[in-house]
Amino acid sequence: MRALRLVPGYCLLVGCLAVGQAGCTCTVHTLSYADADAMVCTPATMYRGTDYLGSDTAYHYFEYKRELTRDVRFRVSRADLTVDAPFAYSPHNPQRRAAKEYFGNNK
Repeated sequence: MRALRLVPGYCLLVGCLAVGQAGCTCTVHTLSYADADAMVCTPATMYRGTDYLGSDTAYHYFEYKRELTRDVRFRVSRADLTVDAPFAYSPHNPQRRAAKEYFGNNK
């Protein structure tokens, strides 16, 4: 495993990240709400935003988008975060909605 530096002072241990737009075989990282909030509210250089990708029975799924490096998909427990009007998560063809209202002072 190696540490992936998402923002200054914040590391996430990952084995392999492989994110593609079509037919992705990406790794989805499970984060606590506090860790996800810290990552989203302290954006790295070339940050393009965070999208809500959908929900299943246990988790809400998000994608942290960056310009020059791979995007990072993560999930937060439904017990830790409430999403208004959730929709079904599909890993291969997700719908997208801006996730800024779920993190930081907007929650």
